[in-house]
Amino acid sequence: MGQLISMKFVFSVMFFVFLGTCILTGQTGVNGVLIGPRRCGIICTREYRPVCGTDGRTYPNLCVLRAKNLCYGTRIRKAYKGKCKFYPSY
Repeated sequence: MGQLISMKFVFSVMFFVFLGTCILTGQTGVNGVLIGPRRCGIICTREYRPVCGTDGRTYPNLCVLRAKNLCYGTRIRKAYKGKCKFYPSY
């Protein structure tokens, strides 16, 4: 039992070291981009599927909109799919 727990711990440490290295070097494996301040650490893909937020801004995808909410404490929702009709892009 003790050995199983220690193996889980070792695996967890290795995973986070690997993940941290990937984020710092920009090699996420999903062709992603780090969103928000470094302490936030949310990675979104670069997939372009625009959504219009309730703040009137166009976001590249829903992940970027959600990441802004989590990183900056905003409460923006998806108004509709596609670019916003009369407002600038994010």
